[in-house]
Amino acid sequence: MKILFVHDHRFYEQDGVYYSMKFSETIWKPYVMGDNIVTVFARKSKTPCPQVASCDKVKFKLSNNYSSPFSAVTNYRKIKKELEPYINQSDRVIVRMPSVLGVIASEIAIVKRKKIMAEVVGDAYDAYKYYGSFSGKVLAPVFRYLNKRAISRCDAAIYVTQDYLQDRYPTRGFGCACSDVLIEEVSPSVLSKRLERNNRPKRKLVCGEIGNVSMPYKGYEIMLRAMRILRERGIRIEYHIVGGGNPVDVLKIAEKYGVGDSVFYDGMIDHSLIYEFYDSLDVYVHPSFTEGLPRAVVEAISRGCPCAVSDAGGIPELIDSEFIHQTGDANKLADDLMRFYRDKEVMNRVSVANFERAKAYYAATLERKRLDFYSKFYTL
Repeated sequence: MKILFVHDHRFYEQDGVYYSMKFSETIWKPYVMGDNIVTVFARKSKTPCPQVASCDKVKFKLSNNYSSPFSAVTNYRKIKKELEPYINQSDRVIVRMPSVLGVIASEIAIVKRKKIMAEVVGDAYDAYKYYGSFSGKVLAPVFRYLNKRAISRCDAAIYVTQDYLQDRYPTRGFGCACSDVLIEEVSPSVLSKRLERNNRPKRKLVCGEIGNVSMPYKGYEIMLRAMRILRERGIRIEYHIVGGGNPVDVLKIAEKYGVGDSVFYDGMIDHSLIYEFYDSLDVYVHPSFTEGLPRAVVEAISRGCPCAVSDAGGIPELIDSEFIHQTGDANKLADDLMRFYRDKEVMNRVSVANFERAKAYYAATLERKRLDFYSKFYTL
């Protein structure tokens, strides 16, 4: 069976090998089952990426016609012309949403009576509203409508949340709630080490966040404002940011708020070292303005790491409500961090709760559910 996978994600190609910021070769397992051959239609990245995404039975077609939300509108016909041959040749079409390319692909596939599945991983309106550009804000309502219509017409939809995205983007087809974050079972010794760290005397609170530092919607400024508030209260915070992008703007804002000496951009790190990063933190922060179900938060709680997060997307499904702030509320974030700084018992209680909650995202629990759902779609 020929499968077409369409998403706005950027892949980097070098010497015939494709790389990604978040897609690894193991992610293709549900797509290449049996005798399936997969074509990935996505965007081209000019920036090198750390993870190998190439895989047997998977080939890539990267478009040059979509670099921004506005270019997707102006180059609509060119993108459609690029996509049509691949849809004609496919037996099934899978679109990861929110996605401009996914919307266009679904429109073509419906006309050609192809079976379509949507992988719903985020809220289209928030994704474009907080994209960081004027055109993104202007086009946000339009893309919400287009994504909602596309998903509603799909034959199947798999959602990374339990309820949040299902309520906003329902489908006429059969659905499934199954996170795309799969983590391996974690030893209880990880929790023991976390509790030991919680109980150590603290002169400062070490916090961290993972995300593209060039994307304002990740909420970096909210954390910097919270740090200023805490500094005024006499509490020392150290903030580490891991991920791609250019940190210049974030570091300038940190200087403006008087916390530049406590903000560290650690850049990209190999994913094999990512758990060491979580273990080096007292608190993982995620003040994002838009999310589906963020991998970083799931990974953090699997290490028993206390978290202070926003209420964006499906994050409230992961963290106790007492440590969730409304998007943009730096005062509540500061209060939550102050509680962690002052109360070891609270940190220990949260660490245990987070560690237990993460078990629902172990690969052994979710992988079979995901494979069964894709198998059902392939047999429609």
